Amino acid sequence: INPREFSNYFSSNKCAAPVLKVDNRRRFQVNDFYFCELDALTKNFEGGFDMTEPKLDEGLYLIALKLLYICESLDRQENSIEINGFRSTVLIFLPGVNEIDNMEKCIEENKGDNMFNTIRLHSLISAEEQQKAFIKANKDVRKIILATNIAESSITVPDVKYVIDFCLTKNLMTDSSTNFSSLQLHWASKANCLQRSGRAGRVMNGRVYRLVPKEFYDKLPDYGIPEMLRIPLENVVLKAKQLDMGPPHSILGLALTPPNLSDIYNTILILKELGGLIKTVNGVYMEFDGDLSLIGKVMSALPLDIRISRLVIFGYMFSVFEECLIIDIEVRTKLPRSQSLQN
Repeated sequence: INPREFSNYFSSNKCAAPVLKVDNRRRFQVNDFYFCELDALTKNFEGGFDMTEPKLDEGLYLIALKLLYICESLDRQENSIEINGFRSTVLIFLPGVNEIDNMEKCIEENKGDNMFNTIRLHSLISAEEQQKAFIKANKDVRKIILATNIAESSITVPDVKYVIDFCLTKNLMTDSSTNFSSLQLHWASKANCLQRSGRAGRVMNGRVYRLVPKEFYDKLPDYGIPEMLRIPLENVVLKAKQLDMGPPHSILGLALTPPNLSDIYNTILILKELGGLIKTVNGVYMEFDGDLSLIGKVMSALPLDIRISRLVIFGYMFSVFEECLIIDIEVRTKLPRSQSLQN
Protein backbone atom coordinates (compact mmCIF):
# COMPACT_ATOMS: atom_id res chain seq x y z
CA ILE A 1 0.00 0.00 0.00
CA ASN A 2 0.95 3.65 -0.32
CA PRO A 3 1.35 4.90 3.30
CA ARG A 4 1.48 8.58 2.30
CA GLU A 5 -1.90 8.29 0.58
CA PHE A 6 -3.49 6.77 3.69
CA SER A 7 -1.78 9.30 5.94
CA ASN A 8 -3.26 12.19 3.98
CA TYR A 9 -6.68 10.52 3.84
CA PHE A 10 -6.90 10.15 7.62
CA SER A 11 -5.46 13.60 8.30
CA SER A 12 -7.01 15.86 10.94
CA ASN A 13 -6.97 19.66 10.94
CA LYS A 14 -4.68 19.66 7.90
CA CYS A 15 -2.19 17.53 9.81
CA ALA A 16 -1.36 14.20 8.20
CA ALA A 17 -1.85 11.11 10.30
CA PRO A 18 1.44 9.71 11.65
CA VAL A 19 2.97 6.72 9.91
CA LEU A 20 4.53 4.10 12.15
CA LYS A 21 7.12 1.91 10.49
CA VAL A 22 7.35 -1.59 11.93
CA ASP A 23 10.48 -3.66 11.42
CA ASN A 24 9.46 -6.04 8.65
CA ARG A 25 12.65 -8.05 8.47
CA ARG A 26 11.84 -11.62 7.69
CA ARG A 27 12.98 -14.49 9.79
CA PHE A 28 13.71 -16.42 6.61
CA GLN A 29 15.57 -15.15 3.56
CA VAL A 30 13.82 -14.84 0.20
CA ASN A 31 15.94 -14.39 -2.94
CA ASP A 32 14.59 -12.83 -6.14
CA PHE A 33 15.58 -14.06 -9.60
CA TYR A 34 14.69 -12.49 -12.94
CA PHE A 35 14.33 -13.73 -16.52
CA CYS A 36 17.84 -12.78 -17.63
CA GLU A 37 19.40 -14.66 -14.71
CA LEU A 38 17.96 -17.94 -16.00
CA ASP A 39 20.27 -18.25 -19.02
CA ALA A 40 20.13 -22.03 -19.23
CA LEU A 41 16.32 -21.95 -19.36
CA THR A 42 15.75 -18.89 -21.55
CA LYS A 43 18.37 -19.23 -24.31
CA ASN A 44 15.82 -20.70 -26.77
CA PHE A 45 13.05 -18.26 -25.86
CA GLU A 46 11.94 -16.36 -28.97
CA GLY A 47 9.28 -14.13 -27.44
CA GLY A 48 9.63 -10.62 -26.06
CA PHE A 49 8.31 -8.20 -23.47
CA ASP A 50 6.40 -5.10 -24.52
CA MET A 51 5.13 -2.65 -21.92
CA THR A 52 2.29 -1.58 -24.25
CA GLU A 53 1.23 -5.11 -25.19
CA PRO A 54 0.94 -7.44 -22.18
CA LYS A 55 0.93 -11.12 -23.14
CA LEU A 56 1.92 -14.52 -21.81
CA ASP A 57 4.05 -16.17 -24.47
CA GLU A 58 3.68 -19.93 -24.79
CA GLY A 59 7.43 -20.34 -24.30
CA LEU A 60 7.10 -18.96 -20.76
CA TYR A 61 4.93 -21.92 -19.77
CA LEU A 62 7.81 -24.24 -20.65
CA ILE A 63 10.28 -22.10 -18.70
CA ALA A 64 8.00 -22.29 -15.66
CA LEU A 65 7.83 -26.05 -16.11
CA LYS A 66 11.64 -26.30 -16.16
CA LEU A 67 11.74 -24.26 -12.96
CA LEU A 68 9.66 -26.97 -11.29
CA TYR A 69 12.43 -29.45 -12.10
CA ILE A 70 15.02 -27.01 -10.71
CA CYS A 71 13.01 -26.70 -7.49
CA GLU A 72 13.17 -30.48 -7.21
CA SER A 73 16.96 -30.45 -7.69
CA LEU A 74 17.47 -27.64 -5.17
CA ASP A 75 15.49 -29.47 -2.50
CA ARG A 76 17.57 -32.58 -3.04
CA GLN A 77 20.83 -30.61 -2.83
CA GLU A 78 19.73 -28.96 0.41
CA ASN A 79 18.30 -32.24 1.73
CA SER A 80 15.23 -30.21 2.73
CA ILE A 81 12.80 -33.04 1.89
CA GLU A 82 14.31 -35.26 4.57
CA ILE A 83 14.78 -32.41 7.06
CA ASN A 84 11.24 -30.99 6.73
CA GLY A 85 9.49 -34.28 6.09
CA PHE A 86 7.66 -32.94 3.02
CA ARG A 87 8.23 -31.47 -0.41
CA SER A 88 7.84 -27.70 -0.28
CA THR A 89 5.06 -26.06 -2.28
CA VAL A 90 5.47 -24.08 -5.51
CA LEU A 91 3.06 -21.17 -6.01
CA ILE A 92 2.64 -19.98 -9.61
CA PHE A 93 0.85 -16.67 -10.20
CA LEU A 94 -1.12 -16.50 -13.45
CA PRO A 95 -3.40 -13.70 -14.68
CA GLY A 96 -6.59 -15.70 -15.26
CA VAL A 97 -8.44 -19.00 -15.48
CA ASN A 98 -7.51 -19.57 -19.12
CA GLU A 99 -3.81 -19.22 -18.32
CA ILE A 100 -4.25 -21.59 -15.35
CA ASP A 101 -5.75 -24.14 -17.76
CA ASN A 102 -2.77 -23.76 -20.11
CA MET A 103 -0.22 -24.10 -17.31
CA GLU A 104 -1.95 -27.15 -15.86
CA LYS A 105 -2.06 -28.79 -19.28
CA CYS A 106 1.65 -28.07 -19.80
CA ILE A 107 2.52 -29.67 -16.45
CA GLU A 108 0.36 -32.75 -16.97
CA GLU A 109 1.74 -33.39 -20.46
CA ASN A 110 5.41 -33.01 -19.48
CA LYS A 111 5.77 -34.04 -15.84
CA GLY A 112 7.14 -37.51 -16.67
CA ASP A 113 7.91 -39.46 -13.50
CA ASN A 114 7.65 -36.40 -11.26
CA MET A 115 4.84 -36.58 -8.71
CA PHE A 116 3.04 -33.24 -8.92
CA ASN A 117 -0.32 -32.42 -7.36
CA THR A 118 -1.68 -29.35 -9.18
CA ILE A 119 -4.21 -27.27 -7.26
CA ARG A 120 -6.16 -24.37 -8.76
CA LEU A 121 -6.92 -21.19 -6.83
CA HIS A 122 -9.21 -18.55 -8.31
CA SER A 123 -12.45 -16.77 -7.48
CA LEU A 124 -14.70 -19.25 -9.30
CA ILE A 125 -13.85 -22.35 -7.27
CA SER A 126 -15.72 -23.37 -4.12
CA ALA A 127 -14.43 -22.93 -0.57
CA GLU A 128 -14.11 -26.71 -0.36
CA GLU A 129 -11.80 -26.73 -3.39
CA GLN A 130 -9.75 -23.87 -1.91
CA GLN A 131 -9.10 -25.93 1.22
CA LYS A 132 -7.06 -28.40 -0.84
CA ALA A 133 -4.30 -25.79 -1.00
CA PHE A 134 -3.84 -25.99 2.77
CA ILE A 135 -3.43 -29.77 2.95
CA LYS A 136 0.22 -30.34 3.83
CA ALA A 137 2.26 -32.04 1.14
CA ASN A 138 4.23 -35.21 1.85
CA LYS A 139 7.65 -36.54 0.85
CA ASP A 140 6.41 -38.20 -2.32
CA VAL A 141 4.27 -35.50 -3.96
CA ARG A 142 5.04 -31.83 -4.60
CA LYS A 143 2.11 -29.46 -4.35
CA ILE A 144 1.88 -27.00 -7.27
CA ILE A 145 -0.62 -24.18 -6.72
CA LEU A 146 -1.80 -22.35 -9.84
CA ALA A 147 -3.36 -19.11 -8.63
CA THR A 148 -4.67 -15.75 -9.76
CA ASN A 149 -4.16 -12.65 -7.61
CA ILE A 150 -6.57 -14.20 -5.06
CA ALA A 151 -3.44 -15.72 -3.48
CA GLU A 152 -1.69 -12.34 -3.17
CA SER A 153 -3.29 -11.48 0.15
CA SER A 154 -6.66 -13.23 0.57
CA ILE A 155 -5.11 -16.67 1.03
CA THR A 156 -1.79 -17.57 2.65
CA VAL A 157 -0.34 -21.07 2.24
CA PRO A 158 2.37 -21.52 4.90
CA ASP A 159 4.53 -24.20 3.24
CA VAL A 160 5.31 -22.21 0.05
CA LYS A 161 9.04 -22.11 -0.67
CA TYR A 162 9.04 -21.18 -4.36
CA VAL A 163 7.03 -18.47 -6.14
CA ILE A 164 6.94 -18.23 -9.94
CA ASP A 165 5.49 -14.91 -11.06
CA PHE A 166 4.66 -14.00 -14.67
CA CYS A 167 4.09 -10.38 -13.46
CA LEU A 168 0.72 -10.27 -15.18
CA THR A 169 -2.79 -9.61 -13.92
CA LYS A 170 -6.28 -9.05 -15.29
CA ASN A 171 -8.13 -5.85 -14.45
CA LEU A 172 -11.67 -4.79 -15.14
CA MET A 173 -11.35 -2.08 -17.77
CA THR A 174 -13.62 -0.20 -20.15
CA ASP A 175 -13.17 -0.60 -23.88
CA SER A 176 -13.34 2.88 -25.41
CA SER A 177 -14.69 1.51 -28.71
CA THR A 178 -17.65 -0.37 -27.19
CA ASN A 179 -17.99 1.36 -23.77
CA PHE A 180 -18.33 -2.09 -22.17
CA SER A 181 -16.27 -3.36 -19.26
CA SER A 182 -14.30 -6.58 -19.41
CA LEU A 183 -11.28 -8.25 -17.82
CA GLN A 184 -8.17 -7.23 -19.74
CA LEU A 185 -4.58 -8.41 -19.47
CA HIS A 186 -2.17 -5.93 -17.87
CA TRP A 187 1.31 -5.94 -16.40
CA ALA A 188 1.14 -6.12 -12.63
CA SER A 189 2.39 -3.23 -10.51
CA LYS A 190 5.48 -3.50 -8.32
CA ALA A 191 3.16 -3.49 -5.29
CA ASN A 192 1.38 -6.58 -6.66
CA CYS A 193 4.67 -8.35 -7.34
CA LEU A 194 6.04 -7.57 -3.88
CA GLN A 195 2.85 -8.87 -2.33
CA ARG A 196 3.25 -12.08 -4.31
CA SER A 197 6.86 -12.52 -3.25
CA GLY A 198 5.70 -12.28 0.36
CA ARG A 199 3.92 -15.62 -0.02
CA ALA A 200 7.33 -17.35 0.17
CA GLY A 201 9.62 -17.51 3.17
CA ARG A 202 6.97 -18.00 5.82
CA VAL A 203 8.43 -21.12 7.44
CA MET A 204 11.68 -21.59 5.46
CA ASN A 205 14.04 -19.76 3.11
CA GLY A 206 12.41 -19.12 -0.25
CA ARG A 207 12.96 -18.16 -3.85
CA VAL A 208 10.96 -15.92 -6.18
CA TYR A 209 11.30 -16.26 -9.94
CA ARG A 210 9.95 -13.27 -11.88
CA LEU A 211 9.68 -14.21 -15.53
CA VAL A 212 10.46 -10.73 -16.86
CA PRO A 213 13.87 -9.00 -17.27
CA LYS A 214 15.02 -6.89 -14.31
CA GLU A 215 15.14 -3.76 -16.49
CA PHE A 216 11.56 -4.41 -17.57
CA TYR A 217 10.42 -4.97 -13.98
CA ASP A 218 11.94 -1.63 -12.92
CA LYS A 219 9.67 0.13 -15.44
CA LEU A 220 6.47 -1.36 -14.02
CA PRO A 221 4.22 1.15 -12.19
CA ASP A 222 4.67 1.32 -8.43
CA TYR A 223 0.93 0.97 -7.78
CA GLY A 224 -2.09 -0.05 -9.82
CA ILE A 225 -4.91 2.31 -10.81
CA PRO A 226 -7.84 2.07 -8.35
CA GLU A 227 -10.81 0.27 -9.86
CA MET A 228 -13.12 3.21 -9.22
CA LEU A 229 -11.03 5.34 -11.60
CA ARG A 230 -10.83 2.87 -14.49
CA ILE A 231 -14.35 1.49 -14.92
CA PRO A 232 -17.76 3.10 -15.53
CA LEU A 233 -19.45 4.20 -12.32
CA GLU A 234 -22.91 2.81 -13.09
CA ASN A 235 -22.53 -0.33 -10.98
CA VAL A 236 -20.75 1.61 -8.21
CA VAL A 237 -23.60 4.14 -8.02
CA LEU A 238 -26.17 1.33 -7.92
CA LYS A 239 -24.30 -0.26 -5.00
CA ALA A 240 -24.17 3.13 -3.26
CA LYS A 241 -27.93 3.52 -3.69
CA GLN A 242 -28.45 0.10 -2.12
CA LEU A 243 -26.74 1.35 1.05
CA ASP A 244 -29.41 4.06 1.38
CA MET A 245 -26.96 6.44 3.05
CA GLY A 246 -27.65 9.56 1.03
CA PRO A 247 -26.89 10.88 -2.48
CA PRO A 248 -24.23 8.95 -4.43
CA HIS A 249 -21.91 11.96 -4.67
CA SER A 250 -21.87 12.22 -0.85
CA ILE A 251 -20.89 8.57 -0.40
CA LEU A 252 -18.40 8.27 -3.26
CA GLY A 253 -16.84 11.62 -2.39
CA LEU A 254 -15.56 10.04 0.84
CA ALA A 255 -13.59 7.37 -1.01
CA LEU A 256 -9.80 7.19 -0.76
CA THR A 257 -9.56 7.97 -4.49
CA PRO A 258 -12.91 9.60 -5.29
CA PRO A 259 -14.14 9.88 -8.89
CA ASN A 260 -14.81 13.25 -10.47
CA LEU A 261 -18.08 14.85 -9.40
CA SER A 262 -19.09 15.43 -13.04
CA ASP A 263 -18.62 11.71 -13.75
CA ILE A 264 -20.95 10.83 -10.88
CA TYR A 265 -23.61 13.25 -12.14
CA ASN A 266 -23.35 11.93 -15.70
CA THR A 267 -23.64 8.37 -14.39
CA ILE A 268 -26.86 9.20 -12.53
CA LEU A 269 -28.37 10.66 -15.71
CA ILE A 270 -27.37 7.53 -17.65
CA LEU A 271 -28.95 5.29 -15.00
CA LYS A 272 -32.18 7.27 -15.21
CA GLU A 273 -32.15 6.97 -18.99
CA LEU A 274 -31.65 3.19 -18.78
CA GLY A 275 -34.30 2.73 -16.10
CA GLY A 276 -32.00 1.87 -13.19
CA LEU A 277 -33.05 4.95 -11.21
CA ILE A 278 -36.31 6.86 -11.12
CA LYS A 279 -36.48 10.66 -11.26
CA THR A 280 -37.47 11.21 -7.64
CA VAL A 281 -36.18 10.55 -4.11
CA ASN A 282 -39.04 9.83 -1.68
CA GLY A 283 -41.41 11.43 -4.17
CA VAL A 284 -39.37 14.63 -4.61
CA TYR A 285 -37.72 15.33 -7.99
CA MET A 286 -33.92 15.33 -7.88
CA GLU A 287 -31.81 16.11 -10.94
CA PHE A 288 -28.70 14.30 -9.72
CA ASP A 289 -30.24 11.60 -7.55
CA GLY A 290 -33.06 9.08 -7.69
CA ASP A 291 -34.44 6.01 -5.96
CA LEU A 292 -33.64 2.53 -7.25
CA SER A 293 -36.20 1.11 -9.64
CA LEU A 294 -37.06 -2.60 -9.75
CA ILE A 295 -34.81 -2.96 -12.81
CA GLY A 296 -32.06 -1.10 -10.95
CA LYS A 297 -32.22 -3.57 -8.07
CA VAL A 298 -31.81 -6.47 -10.51
CA MET A 299 -28.98 -4.64 -12.33
CA SER A 300 -27.08 -4.17 -9.06
CA ALA A 301 -27.23 -7.93 -8.41
CA LEU A 302 -25.80 -8.91 -11.81
CA PRO A 303 -22.00 -8.88 -12.39
CA LEU A 304 -22.48 -7.27 -15.81
CA ASP A 305 -22.29 -3.91 -17.48
CA ILE A 306 -25.65 -2.23 -16.90
CA ARG A 307 -26.46 -2.11 -20.61
CA ILE A 308 -25.90 -5.84 -20.86
CA SER A 309 -27.90 -6.31 -17.64
CA ARG A 310 -30.79 -4.41 -19.20
CA LEU A 311 -30.56 -6.54 -22.34
CA VAL A 312 -30.56 -9.76 -20.27
CA ILE A 313 -33.49 -8.59 -18.11
CA PHE A 314 -35.67 -7.73 -21.09
CA GLY A 315 -34.53 -10.88 -22.89
CA TYR A 316 -35.83 -12.93 -19.96
CA MET A 317 -39.08 -10.96 -19.86
CA PHE A 318 -39.74 -11.49 -23.58
CA SER A 319 -38.57 -15.16 -23.66
CA VAL A 320 -35.45 -14.52 -25.77
CA PHE A 321 -33.01 -15.03 -22.91
CA GLU A 322 -30.59 -17.35 -24.74
CA GLU A 323 -30.41 -15.07 -27.77
CA CYS A 324 -29.59 -12.10 -25.53
CA LEU A 325 -26.80 -14.07 -23.85
CA ILE A 326 -25.28 -14.78 -27.29
CA ILE A 327 -25.42 -11.07 -28.12
CA ASP A 328 -23.75 -10.35 -24.76
CA ILE A 329 -20.86 -12.72 -25.59
CA GLU A 330 -20.40 -11.22 -29.06
CA VAL A 331 -20.35 -7.65 -27.75
CA ARG A 332 -17.91 -8.32 -24.91
CA THR A 333 -15.45 -10.55 -26.78
CA LYS A 334 -15.61 -8.72 -30.13
CA LEU A 335 -15.28 -12.08 -31.94
CA PRO A 336 -16.63 -12.63 -35.44
CA ARG A 337 -20.16 -13.95 -35.22
CA SER A 338 -19.43 -17.41 -36.61
CA GLN A 339 -16.52 -17.92 -34.23
CA SER A 340 -18.37 -16.82 -31.08
CA LEU A 341 -21.40 -18.95 -31.94
CA GLN A 342 -19.16 -21.95 -32.53
CA ASN A 343 -17.44 -21.48 -29.16
